[in-house]
Amino acid sequence: MLLAPQPADAATVAIDWGRCPPGQSGNDCASLQLSLDPADPLKGTVTGFVRRFYSGGAATANSLWMFAGGPGDSAEAFAGGAEYFLSVDPTVTVYLMDQRGVGRSSPVDCSEPPLYPYDAHNATIVAAYDSCNTDVAAKYGKVVEYYSTYYAALDYKAAVEAINPDKVAIYALSFGTYALNSYLLVGGRADVLVS
Repeated sequence: MLLAPQPADAATVAIDWGRCPPGQSGNDCASLQLSLDPADPLKGTVTGFVRRFYSGGAATANSLWMFAGGPGDSAEAFAGGAEYFLSVDPTVTVYLMDQRGVGRSSPVDCSEPPLYPYDAHNATIVAAYDSCNTDVAAKYGKVVEYYSTYYAALDYKAAVEAINPDKVAIYALSFGTYALNSYLLVGGRADVLVS
């Protein structure tokens, strides 16, 4: 469900870590209720899905956040990178969060997703994307205006503030660097940028 009746903001975001769902990697996973529009919390919430990876028996206070590429890639695609960073520094806890609309974070989809990457020179593929966009607009209405990099950046910020680690390092790749810039512009915390 995209909208819930209760508002949420960074101060009220609760994280209840548990076992990851089948097909999702990580030591623990959690679903967070985040404001659809933090400027107007009464508009409802979206679900943000976060997974964490750590060595040893428990998460540590030092965090590394990996911002996925895409746009549209689930953070699950970064699971191998999380394992790599743990092998380099086992004292860090690595966090991956699906951006809203993707993966398990209030996904937005159409009834018949296009089978091929977008190609402006292929009329059949363009028609498939147009049909999907029309379907999304009909299903979700004005809610889709809150599915952008700006709102994803606010979600990252709320999740980092809710977890409140001692140290926040961020690694971003491809489109994730754009998400990172947006996160920094909305006042997201970053003690270290990893490249």
